[in-house]
Amino acid sequence: MSINKFEQDSLKQINELQESLASRVMKFLLKPRVKKLLKKLEDDPEFKASMDAIDYHTKDLQKQVKSFEKQYGKKPKFSKLGKFSWEK
Repeated sequence: MSINKFEQDSLKQINELQESLASRVMKFLLKPRVKKLLKKLEDDPEFKASMDAIDYHTKDLQKQVKSFEKQYGKKPKFSKLGKFSWEK
């Protein structure tokens, strides 16, 4: 019984830490100084180009995942994929 209580207490502490971390990040992002900086970044051509590159690579990765799932299934067995070079 004590292990279960310990696990529950641990999970409670983890959730509290996650909530406090998220609130700190949100408070930082909502500061006026950060808002002004983000507005300036919207006009920056290098920032726009990097965001376009992120979008492109995200779409490419999603296509690769779909083709992998189509070829091997959503939960592939390792025997279908072959063996690594160090396996005998």
